[in-house]
Amino acid sequence: MEDSILSISKDMFVSIKKENINNYYEVIAK
Repeated sequence: MEDSILSISKDMFVSIKKENINNYYEVIAK
């Protein structure tokens, strides 16, 4: 149970990080 929660939070963290990087580059491109 705890392992699945850890992996889910890890996936969320990675996806949030990717979104932040994409937003960062979009701001630079404007």
